[in-house]
Amino acid sequence: MQRTHIRQAILSDAEALAALSSQLGYACTADDMKARLSAVSPSADHVIYVYCDDRTAPSAWLHVMRTFHLESGFAAEIAGLVVNESQRGRGIGAALVAEAIG
Repeated sequence: MQRTHIRQAILSDAEALAALSSQLGYACTADDMKARLSAVSPSADHVIYVYCDDRTAPSAWLHVMRTFHLESGFAAEIAGLVVNESQRGRGIGAALVAEAIG
């Protein structure tokens, strides 16, 4: 039985995250994604969560940004969310959002 879990993204996830991004129409290479991950990690204003199991690369990711709005103060916004096409409809996106909410 595969055990699934959610954790923060690490640089070695770059290839999988780039492939997932391409499913949304955002073409990028693993090197592009490594540079982007490096730009926001570590940061108190950006968190990238990944959903994975013990045997495979991440099959989903969620990017949450801390923002500030003049009218309401600090907030968190979802900057990006993608679940592998083959795993959509299983509650993975909802699990990632729940993790971000805490």
